[in-house]
Amino acid sequence: MVRYSKRRTPACMSALGAEHSRWGRSQNTQCGNAVRSYQGHLKSEDPNESGFQTVTLEDCIDTLDAVGAGDVATKLRGRYLDFSLIDRVVFGE
Repeated sequence: MVRYSKRRTPACMSALGAEHSRWGRSQNTQCGNAVRSYQGHLKSEDPNESGFQTVTLEDCIDTLDAVGAGDVATKLRGRYLDFSLIDRVVFGE
C-alpha cells in the first residue's frame, strides 16, 4: 500500500509479518517484489532523491514504542504481528 503525506512523499508498508521465523518480514514476498519493481522505475533508489521509502509495520510499531507509546505498540504488535494462536491451531505448536 502506498500512502502520501501532506508533502506527497510516498511511504510503503512493505512487509507485514511477525517476529516468529515462520511469519517473518521476509515472508511477504509479493509485496517486496512489487516494491522492488516500483523502485526500478524511479529516478533513484535514494529516498532523499526519489521521495519513496519502504517502511515496515514492525518499524512503525517499534518507533511508537521508542517514543513512549509502549501501550499502543504492545496492542498493535499483539493484534497484527503475533501469530502464535495461528501456530497453535494450524501447526499444533
